[in-house]
Amino acid sequence: MTTCTTWRPIEPPDPATAERLRGDLAAVDALHRSWKEFAASLDEADRHTLRRRTLRKHAIETGIIEHLYDIDPGVTEMLVAEGLTREAVARAGGELSPGVLPMLEAQMEGLEMVTEYVREGFPLTTSFIKEIHALIARAQPYYEATDSLRRPIRAKLNHGSFKTLPNNVKLSDGSLLEFAPPEQVDGEIERLVDWYNRMSDVHPVISAAWLHHRFVQIHPFQDGNGRVARALTLLSFGRAKYPPLVVDRDSRDRYLQALNQANGGDLTPLGRLFVKLAMRSIRRELEVPVPGPLPQTAREVARYHARKLRFQDQERTEQRERAVHIRARQIHGQIGDWFQNVGTDLKSVYAEQGRTVQQWTDQIDPDHERAKWWRRQIIRSAKKAEHYADLSSDTWWTALSLTINGLQLRFVASIHHVGSPRTGVMAVTTCGVIRHLTQEDGPPETTDVDTSWDAFTFSHDEEVEDRAGELNDWLDHSLAAAFQELSRLTLRA
Repeated sequence: MTTCTTWRPIEPPDPATAERLRGDLAAVDALHRSWKEFAASLDEADRHTLRRRTLRKHAIETGIIEHLYDIDPGVTEMLVAEGLTREAVARAGGELSPGVLPMLEAQMEGLEMVTEYVREGFPLTTSFIKEIHALIARAQPYYEATDSLRRPIRAKLNHGSFKTLPNNVKLSDGSLLEFAPPEQVDGEIERLVDWYNRMSDVHPVISAAWLHHRFVQIHPFQDGNGRVARALTLLSFGRAKYPPLVVDRDSRDRYLQALNQANGGDLTPLGRLFVKLAMRSIRRELEVPVPGPLPQTAREVARYHARKLRFQDQERTEQRERAVHIRARQIHGQIGDWFQNVGTDLKSVYAEQGRTVQQWTDQIDPDHERAKWWRRQIIRSAKKAEHYADLSSDTWWTALSLTINGLQLRFVASIHHVGSPRTGVMAVTTCGVIRHLTQEDGPPETTDVDTSWDAFTFSHDEEVEDRAGELNDWLDHSLAAAFQELSRLTLRA
């Protein structure tokens, strides 16, 4: 028998959500303060370049989330950096299916319209929601539906018009999720708009998560509701001067799970995910854009170099670097303690089952001759977290090594500057390397292991002691990912 999640009218936000997310919100606020200082040091052209890159990232990923198309990560990077053009696709050595580029352009125009709307300070209205849908879905003439006999059909999509037929969905577990009936849409959207416009004192993460989920709960259009909901998050973040939120393909499963938990009445997981994604967007914009498009002229290179020199001479930058350096040393010490304790604990777990494990830890600061070790893996982990790791300056790393059944796991946590030292922001990323020690011929085979999809970020004005528990939990989840791969390889062998 098919179970059904019955539609319920939308409700205002629960004040307890902000309390449950208090630590998360404090962390993103601290990072946001550093980002605002950094953004103020850029000229208008650079700020515009960074913002358009983030919007292009959103425009690409929002369709991938809904399986409207698929774009190779390398092609995605080129489109984000250079623009949504066929030339950018060709330079990346890729290709797009027919109709994808017009869809990307429409989605980009819709996002730009939302950012301009925020800039003008207009309140949210029903008519504006319809305008967003009409623009974002402009290049989509049809949507997949079923007729009265449950047969799949292609139906015409009415752009900017609310639905006239039910659009409930069947979830992967076979259960049915009901959205607002067509006759309830107008009233529900009116309540949504009214409540949202009275949320000026609500944290942008909370208001964005609430607006996004309640809009999806209504599902007012026949198709394209997810893309419109994700575009609406730009209202809250733009109003609070945050970079646009990007829900990408790597976070899709967590995103859908959080939405499902919100359907059950708990908005906290979606809010927590939005905190992580907001921090990722901030890290993405903590960078001085290199002039483009390539090739660069001598004038463009000189302009970029002159800006870098000017920033190096700023006293405020030096103070910020000193502050974040102190905090990095504190974090480095906390990571070292955690590695020592967890290594000893894991060794005892195996000993209880009669298994012998070799275990040791290693911790290196920026002045050590081995400070540049793990460079390739650190760059890889930072790229996965979508930020630039400046390894030319201070870098700390800590390694935990465990050897069992002929396999050696080396789990590494790195602390490095995001973008450059002058941003006042540093990140911790992790990676794993598994060596096959029982190999008879040649050097041991190695396997790189991705251990986290995001970074643990801290800024120069944070009290890092307040985030020790969050850091330990983050490290534990990362190490668990490395152990899952170690277990898979051991049992396969």
